[in-house]
Amino acid sequence: MNIISFIKTDEINNSANNQLLITQLKKEFQSCNINILLGAGFSCGVAELLGNIEKEISCAEKNDDANTVIQLKKKFFNKSILPTIDKEKVKIGEEERIRFLGLIKKIIDNRQSSILHKIVNIFTTNYDLLIESALEKLNIDYMDGFSGKIKPKFSTSNYGIILSKQTSISSMTSEMTTFNLYKVHGSLTWACANGDIYRIDPTDLIRSIELKMEDEEFEEYYNKLAIVNPSKNKLEQTVLNVNYYDQLRLYCNELEKNNTILLSFGFSFADEHILQMTKRALASNPTFSLLIISYDENATNGYKREFENFSNVTLFQLKKEDGDGCITIPFEQKELNNILEEVYNGTK
Repeated sequence: MNIISFIKTDEINNSANNQLLITQLKKEFQSCNINILLGAGFSCGVAELLGNIEKEISCAEKNDDANTVIQLKKKFFNKSILPTIDKEKVKIGEEERIRFLGLIKKIIDNRQSSILHKIVNIFTTNYDLLIESALEKLNIDYMDGFSGKIKPKFSTSNYGIILSKQTSISSMTSEMTTFNLYKVHGSLTWACANGDIYRIDPTDLIRSIELKMEDEEFEEYYNKLAIVNPSKNKLEQTVLNVNYYDQLRLYCNELEKNNTILLSFGFSFADEHILQMTKRALASNPTFSLLIISYDENATNGYKREFENFSNVTLFQLKKEDGDGCITIPFEQKELNNILEEVYNGTK
């Protein structure tokens, strides 16, 4: 593992060290297949981080402590799901989320390679609609696995579409930058029926669960959410099971491609399936690079435990000068965006 520090200054490219790293990132974005892995940190400020709730629920399930399981699910619902339909709360961090995805698009738009397609794959374990909302406000075309207009139905066969645009004057076509959005833990907009997944507006369902918080029917209503629950026994519905592993298969396929990068932001690698599949790709594909944005020292220590033996993992920290040396400071979305801004400036 390589650990690299960006030095926070008034202008991110003032430091010679920063300039070198930005040049390196520019080359990788220009010449590689682009994959992005977004975790709970991307939704920070809207949905709360709940730390060890997966272990707590798993422990309660193992001990057949049904009451504790329900209380933990209520906590999870209140902190991570209910806020996602609060119109004011979802505005927190929205500007930087939009800026992040907009910069990725502009970097790929400017890519000079005639060999690589202009495709960005986003993999996320988040259930919320913050990524979709940001993409739509940017008018970016994205594939989320659904087809159909009246009653959209999900299938992993709907991914991998390449979009081109033809000018109205001539017959010339140009490839458009397209995002594939893989929600491996399901989504609040998913509903399971008759072995299929359909898209719904989740507001009414979430409100109905909220009204049942103090009733015995809470779990019955909660289980209508088509999401992978935060426990070791994640999957309770066959249709979710199938699509969960189908999307993870696609995740593996992307990481096995030549000259591939995976940029990870806000993701702890606590999901064992994703962790093991990522390690397998790192071990088997020498042209695959994992770039991790580490929020702080605690996060760095966790990543070290998992990836210290892999030479194709680069971990980025943010530091600032403090007296005679440098101290680590939180690597927030805005700081990452400032770096991507310089990467984009270098592609113009």
